[in-house]
Amino acid sequence: MKEHTDGVTFTCTFKNINNIKCLKSFKRKSEMKKHRNEHEEIVYTCDWCSKSFANKQKLKSHFKSHEEKESPYSCVVCSKSFVSNDRLNAHLFTHATYPCDQCSQTFPTTFGLKKHQQSSYQCNRCKQCSRLFGNRKALNRHVIKHMKTLEYPCNQCPVSFSTYKEMAKHLLKHM
Repeated sequence: MKEHTDGVTFTCTFKNINNIKCLKSFKRKSEMKKHRNEHEEIVYTCDWCSKSFANKQKLKSHFKSHEEKESPYSCVVCSKSFVSNDRLNAHLFTHATYPCDQCSQTFPTTFGLKKHQQSSYQCNRCKQCSRLFGNRKALNRHVIKHMKTLEYPCNQCPVSFSTYKEMAKHLLKHM
């Protein structure tokens, strides 16, 4: 059985309880499988910071790192405390309530949603009407609509359309 292939890597796709993938890569499939088994053996989780350990003794030893430490980071939704802002931010995604209308990914705050939209879709924004699109192909299809001649004016208002079908659909709004 050939196990090592030049240029091919084997990637661990284990997901933790926060749905975060490991993605560690290995040159040999056997190394990746051995590593993957380490994930499955983790059974003891710290209630304070969500770190996981392979045995009870390591968890008990870890608890000492929390003794007499006050956690300055608390979740505003469930009041769970965290030792770092990064851990709090990762936890907040479990309470995500603000969906992106472009990709349906959810965010725990409106700030997070706006930041995502600005970084993910800024390059896919229509320069004529500022509408955002999930990908370049959808934006290009949309831009063509702006480029067509507007031969079909609405007889109820000053709006014109590039196709009769669009104009007829618009006319229904006036009824």
